[in-house]
Amino acid sequence: MRNHLRILAAEIGSELASLDRLQDELAALLPPESADSLSPTSVRAIGSLLHDFYGGAEKVFRRIAMDLDGELPRGDDWHVDLLRRMTVAIPDVRPPAISRDLAEVMAEYLRFRHLFRNLYGFQLRWERFSHLAQGMEETFGRFREEIGKFLQFLGQIDRGE
Repeated sequence: MRNHLRILAAEIGSELASLDRLQDELAALLPPESADSLSPTSVRAIGSLLHDFYGGAEKVFRRIAMDLDGELPRGDDWHVDLLRRMTVAIPDVRPPAISRDLAEVMAEYLRFRHLFRNLYGFQLRWERFSHLAQGMEETFGRFREEIGKFLQFLGQIDRGE
């Protein structure tokens, strides 16, 4: 069991490192003040980074669901159900992985990811998702902090506390 938890913690840590890199890439692309300076290619690139951000967070959620909960949600809305499940404590298994407040914010990134996958890049409108790009640093900071607490929980189990 302990190796299993160490592997889970290491994989979550690896995802966090990848998300750090996404944050750095986004910071390099965001305009200082004006959206007028964004080229269509930059809009597409920022959309891709936001898509990847939620994808990385969801990888963490999927690992928790599979490794600790024993299964992923099923059905057409499994992505939404997975996010919601991460806010729930499962008695004798685990505490919530993230807060409900953070899940509400993350739900916006999930909706954007769905939109991004179903549009041509030239259809993206910066004004409709700029708030997500500008808020990603704060959102990722909260995600990192809350998942960090979850990693502490895994460490406590590993140590038999």
